[in-house]
Amino acid sequence: MGSGEVGGNGSVLWKIVHHDPDGKRKDIVHAGAPVVGDPGPDRVVTGPAAAGQPHRVAGNDSIAFSEIGVRHGVPGHFRVALQYPTPEAAAAAKAAATVLGNSLVLFVNAIDRLAVPANANVPKEIRIDW
Repeated sequence: MGSGEVGGNGSVLWKIVHHDPDGKRKDIVHAGAPVVGDPGPDRVVTGPAAAGQPHRVAGNDSIAFSEIGVRHGVPGHFRVALQYPTPEAAAAAKAAATVLGNSLVLFVNAIDRLAVPANANVPKEIRIDW
């Protein structure tokens, strides 16, 4: 289990957090020694980290805020693409979308790429471009 966020903050920031089956945050480690603190431009750090941000992987893309969305012709916007098994499933998900506060909530089918070899090259379920 896990969660992730991508957002603008003068550039593009992303964060991924892993959870155990009980929903508790887990440490994430990499091949080197864990690093604590701000990742800085174009770097990734793993936690534990600063207070309030434990057990994380965080990164910072050094893209200028003014460049977000320019590649796709919509400056100042992220492009989010969701992969569904069929066009009908995508249309059904669109119809079932809900607004929760100021968030648009959709459910996306998980694709099993390990047990179903035919799915190995299927695009990832969620893609965010900036």
